[in-house]
Amino acid sequence: LTLYVDDSAAPGGDGSAAAPFQTMAEALAISLSGDTIVIQDGLYVGAGNKELSLGGRELRIKSQNGPANCVFDAGGSGALFK
Repeated sequence: LTLYVDDSAAPGGDGSAAAPFQTMAEALAISLSGDTIVIQDGLYVGAGNKELSLGGRELRIKSQNGPANCVFDAGGSGALFK
């Protein structure tokens, strides 16, 4: 399964390319080992984008257009993954 995340997506997305999630936490909540999470270009901030856990799952997480276009900012109060 491939899930999509876009910081500028409308609320209530289902993780599809047409209706991506707004946060990484939403994608991680339904992902299973072997899934891919594609992060769209943007600046990802806030509680749903820091202190995340993979929960022991093996996931492929990649940016749509390269890491320079996909930035996670924990705001100095934590890490991306715990």
